Amino acid sequence: MTATLKPHFVALRAPLLDLPFEILQHIASYLDDASAAKFSLSNRQICYSIGTQRLSKYISSSPSRFDARDRLEETIERALPGSWHCAWCDKFHPWSADAGPTSRTEAFHSPCADYNSYLTDTTGYTLRYQHLRLALAAHKFGPTHGIPLSAFIHTSSGTIRLFNTPVQTSTSHTVKITNSRFLLHTSFSALLPAWAANHRHLIHTLFPLLPPILTTHRASAHGHTALMAACDNVIRRGWRVLGAQSCSDCATDWTVSSHVIPRSIAGEFVRVTIQAWRDLGDGRGPFEKDWRAHGAHIAGTEESCVREERARERGSVRSAFEGEAEGEQEGLADGDSGAVANGWDKLAYSWQVDKQRAEERDQEMEWRAIWKYIERRAGVET
Repeated sequence: MTATLKPHFVALRAPLLDLPFEILQHIASYLDDASAAKFSLSNRQICYSIGTQRLSKYISSSPSRFDARDRLEETIERALPGSWHCAWCDKFHPWSADAGPTSRTEAFHSPCADYNSYLTDTTGYTLRYQHLRLALAAHKFGPTHGIPLSAFIHTSSGTIRLFNTPVQTSTSHTVKITNSRFLLHTSFSALLPAWAANHRHLIHTLFPLLPPILTTHRASAHGHTALMAACDNVIRRGWRVLGAQSCSDCATDWTVSSHVIPRSIAGEFVRVTIQAWRDLGDGRGPFEKDWRAHGAHIAGTEESCVREERARERGSVRSAFEGEAEGEQEGLADGDSGAVANGWDKLAYSWQVDKQRAEERDQEMEWRAIWKYIERRAGVET
């Protein structure tokens, strides 16, 4: 028999903790209240040696309730990564890493979870303010402070009844954090029978069946600006919408496309794809209009929840999500920068057209292959 000794690792100890309590107290006396408050929460031994009087003084001396909330979040919440501070109920709530938008746990089952607003697709994916806040905390401070972005990626299939006819649908969600802002991309696709796509009452029947996380916002009960009209024109009339369109009431870009699938044994179909890119803000608070404007519509609250008007280009949210270059103009004269900007706009537009045509060709090849396979299995000559 042979014995194997396992390596013994000794955790490194900060030299600061070897100092006497009196010296730690003397060090804290040179710090301002904000630094002393954070210093007292850096370690259990330091907290025991210098106390929490400076922390209490720093919080209680806030000029307003809003400033006190910010101080709580930058001190206590930063030092206690297992909890997050809710600005609605002014309490700390625990969280777990598996409590993402698709989780069915009761971690966020509290009244403030609904009051803080949320987005849902009605199929088991509900994005709440807590998820947004914890994802940004994990991105900024590390994985122990929040939920990873992988918990927000979700794809589901379902069925809706359109004119008493079952229609297969697919919904997918992906997220990205850019410049400390949380961006959400939702894609919805459905395979409509050709007769239903040409029905004159299509949009009034189909639009309420779309996932709320795709279409709704707080400012209006009719969804994003011009989205309903675009769905009707693209699906029923065969129009095309080039590039991403922007909502005037919330930071959202959207696109609508349709593709006719001919020659199938079950008849002709139209594949409809609707996408939305949302900028949900930086998560500083549940009352920020950047987040609040995306919630479900509530009658009588339109004016208070509409986001402030900002000068932004059409499709800027989609560009930020996809990481497209905006063209830096530093070091150029005003005339030169304008010429370069126009050149970039034309290039971006032509790139979008080429990309859309390539996607349509790929979709046509994909669906033709699927229907040929179905026809072969059914013994139908092509």
